[in-house]
Amino acid sequence: MHLKLVHAQEEEKNIKRYRIAFPPELILAGSQGTKVAEAGLDVTWDERYTTLQQALLVFSAHGRNDGWPAFPRSVEARLYVNDFLVGTRGWPGYWAACATQTIDANVGAYFISGRNRFRLEVVGSWGPLAAGIDGISGDLELQFLGKEPTVKPPPPEWFEYVKWPLVGLGVVAALFIGLKVFEAVKRS
Repeated sequence: MHLKLVHAQEEEKNIKRYRIAFPPELILAGSQGTKVAEAGLDVTWDERYTTLQQALLVFSAHGRNDGWPAFPRSVEARLYVNDFLVGTRGWPGYWAACATQTIDANVGAYFISGRNRFRLEVVGSWGPLAAGIDGISGDLELQFLGKEPTVKPPPPEWFEYVKWPLVGLGVVAALFIGLKVFEAVKRS
């Protein structure tokens, strides 16, 4: 008896890592209770050629408590993806030297083909001196089959404010030119 082994050709699993542009620190000054940072990535893929298997958000930060031991403040970091809370980490106020903590969250259920928004909130207890997090780092790890998704940062924030006024200015200019042409045709 002769057995013939047939190997199914499997597509190679690809894993790519992309940096999320969070600021390096979020510090609550004085009695400030909350501070927020937002970042985004435009990630697009064609479902005919790409299967996204997993989207893992890898985040780390170091707690900072400038008021310890006289004015200890506890701090909590909350991480959102597309307005869904995906993880929290806390630093109690009694820690003199706060440790680095991480959040590894599978965010595939909240991830879309298009603009993905990441929001980091730092919430702290009351205290007269600064507390917060520093050494912030965030990466998005995508595991996919097939063609690599297109990943790019969204346009700068100022572009959102400038885009529509420029469109409005273009419309006004087109109307002005159209009226001048209409007047010229009407006179002749």
